[in-house]
Amino acid sequence: MRYTILLITIILILLATACTHAVHSYNAGNYMDTNGRIVSLAQSEPISVKKSRHVILGFVFDTDYVKEAYDELLSRCEDGEITGIQVRHITDLSFLNYTDHIQITARCVR
Repeated sequence: MRYTILLITIILILLATACTHAVHSYNAGNYMDTNGRIVSLAQSEPISVKKSRHVILGFVFDTDYVKEAYDELLSRCEDGEITGIQVRHITDLSFLNYTDHIQITARCVR
């Protein structure tokens, strides 16, 4: 009986602290400018933005994190053209909560 309670306690502790990591989607754009020419890496510079939101018990308070990431990406290339956009939507799951991450990387052609 004593070992059964100990075993159940250990299993509950492991389940309560378990976590996972999931990549939900990955989207990639092309590397062409507005004239249809392929942009080389030497002609552009990399820009990257990462934003996230934390959700506890399913209560979502911050729903603008994707728009904030997009606006920040645009601000990093104000006088240029953005090409080669790559978007990753990732979720870190924990016990009764999770964190959504959006990571946008691109190339800025000036």
